[in-house]
Parts: sequence; C-alpha cells; structure tokens
Amino acid sequence: MINYILYFFIYAFAGWLCETVIYSAKHRKFVNRGLLFGPLMVLYGLIPVLGIFFLEPAKNDFIFTALGLCIVSGVTETILCLASDKILHARLWDYSHHKFHILGYTCFSSVVVKGLVSAVVVKWIHPQIAHAVNIIPYRIRIVVSIVFLILIVLDFLFTVIGVHGIIRESKQMASMSEQISKIKKQSSKAAAFFYSRSKTKRGVNRLQKHLEKNQAQITKQEMETDQNARFGAGKSFYKLFWIFVIGSVIGCFTEIVFMYVTTGVLMNRSSLIYGPFSVVWGFGAVVLTLVLYSWNQKSDRYIFLGGLLIGGVYEYACSVFTEFFFGSVFWDYSSIPFNINGRVNLLYCGFWGLLALLWVKGVYPYLSKLIEKIPVKPGKIISILLALFLSADMLLSAAVLARMEERAAGKEADGAIDVFLDKTYDDQFISKQYQNLKPVFKNIK
Repeated sequence: MINYILYFFIYAFAGWLCETVIYSAKHRKFVNRGLLFGPLMVLYGLIPVLGIFFLEPAKNDFIFTALGLCIVSGVTETILCLASDKILHARLWDYSHHKFHILGYTCFSSVVVKGLVSAVVVKWIHPQIAHAVNIIPYRIRIVVSIVFLILIVLDFLFTVIGVHGIIRESKQMASMSEQISKIKKQSSKAAAFFYSRSKTKRGVNRLQKHLEKNQAQITKQEMETDQNARFGAGKSFYKLFWIFVIGSVIGCFTEIVFMYVTTGVLMNRSSLIYGPFSVVWGFGAVVLTLVLYSWNQKSDRYIFLGGLLIGGVYEYACSVFTEFFFGSVFWDYSSIPFNINGRVNLLYCGFWGLLALLWVKGVYPYLSKLIEKIPVKPGKIISILLALFLSADMLLSAAVLARMEERAAGKEADGAIDVFLDKTYDDQFISKQYQNLKPVFKNIK
C-alpha cells in the first residue's frame, strides 16, 4: 500500500511536469497545468497506479494492458471531470469540440493516447521505478507517504475553498456592478431634473463635480480596503491553520485535565514529540469549521447530531490511520459500552456533538474575530515559521514511532539516522511520552 501511494505521487508529478513543459513552450510563458496548488496532476497519478493494481502488467501482454488502460483512462477522466464540475463548479477539461466525446468529459483520441502512453510506462518504465522505491528504507517510505497524503488533502481543501471564494466574490462583484448601474441611472435622472429647474448650467455642473468627488473617494476607500485586507479573513489558509493550532493546544490540555480528574494520573496527551499539540483535535476543529459552521443558523439539535456523526466517523478514521501507518493504537474504548471495535463509542460521540454545538455557536466566532485582529505581515511570518516547526515535529514523531515498530520486529539500526533515533528516542522515552500507547506491530517489509 505504501508503495502505491509513492507511485501515485511520482506519476502525478511526472505528468504535471510533462504537460507544464509542453504548454509553456507552446505559449512561450509558464503555464501551470495542475488544478491544485502543488505540482501534481491527479489524473496522471491515478491511471498508471490503477493499471498496475488491477491489470497486473507483468503477467499480461502489451495489447491486453493497453486496452485495459484505455478503459481505465476513460473512466477515470470522466469521474474526475464530473467531480470537479459538481464540487468546484469548474471543468478541468472540455472535449466537446472533439469527435466521439462523452458529454465533453472524455473522448476517443484522449482515451487512446493516455491508454497507450500509460501502457508503455507500466510495462517497461515502472519496473525500474518500483526497484528504486524498494531501495528506500521502509520507515522513510512511511514518513514520506504520510507527509504527501497530508499535503495533498490540505491542498485539495484549500483549492476547493479558494474556488468557492472566487465564485462568491464574482457574485458580489456582479451585485455591486448592478447597484452602481442603478446609482448612475438615478444620478443621471437627478442631474436632468436639476438642469430642467435651473436657468443656467452652473447648478448641474456643481452636481456633477460633487458626484465625481464622491465616486473618487469611494474608489480610494475600496482600494485601501483591498490593500489592507484582514489577516485570515473568511476561511483562508491562515484562518484554518490557526484554528488547527489553537484546537490542538486546547484539545491537548482538555485531555490532560480530563484524564487527571477521572483517573488521578497526570498524563501527557500530546500527539507530537515536542509541544502540547493534539493533532486529532486540531484537524477535528478544522473539519467542524469547514463542515458545520455553515449550519450556524440551524437549530441546536441539527448541529449536535451533525457533530456526533462527523466526530464519530472522524475519530474512527484516525484510529484506523494511526494503526495502519504507525502500528500503534493511541486510544482503546473496548471497556466502554456501545463501542465499535474499541475505536469509538457512543458516549464520546455525544461529547463530539456537544463540542460541535459549543464550537459553532460560541468558540469559533470568537476565535475568528481574534485571529483577524493579528497584524497581516507579522501574522504571515509567524504562521510560516510555526508551520515549518510543526511539519518537522510531525516528521520526527512519525519517524520515532516507525523506528519503534522496527525495533520491536527485531530490525537492527541501518545507518546514522536509525542510530540517532535509537539513542535519543528509545522505548523508555516513548513510553513516557505516549503513556496510553498500545503497539500493534506488523511485519516489516
């Protein structure tokens, strides 16, 4: 599974690079062919990976592989374009002017070209790429895969938010233009009225100068407002980043207090090696903000039920994710009634519902205003530095847990990095840092 994730990113980047070079040379300027902010084209990552997974090109001849990849290409292209049409309200491509197209989402020539090129790649180029990936230590592959997955998920979220922001601003601009047109018509009528009531043109000239002066002031104020935009306005990257940070810190200390009150044990509940950051709570705050805040005008029961459902699904997914990638379980609810595989339980889902209600109705509006009061330039600098620190902290924490899994499987240190991790972050350190951690070790390949 880890290797397939890496294959996806390799081919997605290669596809982006090829198309960007071709189109940049054609238009004699840089043309970014990716939809996301990062240098990736999801389509070119999915087609070969799906072909490798389902068609087993090593066991079949080129013709079978090519035909299969043509089908995979057409289906994948149609689904991606349809999804972008519905989610982003924008088409990634349009083949309506090509022959034998399907609703403009894909066409015969595109399917044939992509299928044949992908067949060549998976049949003769992929074995070398697979060999190179397998040379990378397993621990490094896990860490890189996790980082890339987090980045592409965040990239997708910010892309969706950005596109919807552009659509919303376009509607606002259209509304403003309509209002300005009405004002101009009313001004013209007023000017005509004054002109008809005056013996000379002096009155209307004064009126026109007054209107022009007011218009200049309004334009100046609009420009100043655009130039001095609030930090983290709306649901921008900076707003969501600080929601993640604040949610992580609040969640960490909340769990520490809760564990001390209920068990009498002062237990560290941070997800990371350094700093009081509970990543699950941080991402949970971002998810609640993105999904539920639009319901802030709905009744409390809708928000509670939405938080209960979303929180339960989110917590279950986080438990599966950490066990699969780190071989460890950070919480186990097997002893609590009405639990599902020990990953989530009805009581804590109720807590998620209450938290969602508190967050949507009280906490988020206050935090949003507080974040927007941060000065723009210092806020961006601090955000970037903190993001770099958290990224390094996440990488280190993932590497430490992955190395713990390798030690438990009896794998000796391989290189200076493993020696450093074994010496600095041994099992005794990990048991103190993650007191509630339960290893579920798998075979290391």
